Amino acid sequence: MSNLPVFVYGTLRPGQCNHDDYLAGRYRQAVPAIAPGHVMYAQDVPIVSDGDGSVAGDLIFLRSEVYDDTLRRLDRLEGTADSGGPGLYCRVIRAVLPVRSDGGGVDAWIYHATPATQQRFRGAPRVLSGDWLARSPRGHGPRPTKR
Repeated sequence: MSNLPVFVYGTLRPGQCNHDDYLAGRYRQAVPAIAPGHVMYAQDVPIVSDGDGSVAGDLIFLRSEVYDDTLRRLDRLEGTADSGGPGLYCRVIRAVLPVRSDGGGVDAWIYHATPATQQRFRGAPRVLSGDWLARSPRGHGPRPTKR
């Protein structure tokens, strides 16, 4: 399998609190993108598949020499079951749409809610804009940024 980009949509996006520790200097390009068919909840939980929404984020094209190490680090951060974490997230391949493109999708890794996590958060408040950076602070807490 080729080195797929990683779609980041929350604290891993450029300028957010986990970006520098986990991604800075590890990628060659970041491209604004949309994950169609997904929604984001206001709590610190992963995005979930849902046909009526879309989530804004960035496609991160990792440098090949740090690709495997970076994915392992991200898996640990996200607590995937494969990394020994609680298993709220799983890393899956989904089609993502670069914002400035001919309309074609790009396969990318996405940290996604596991089925059990999806059930746990059904009915929780959503980030209606689908964009972590543009979410309403009322009821959603402040934007996490590195100071």
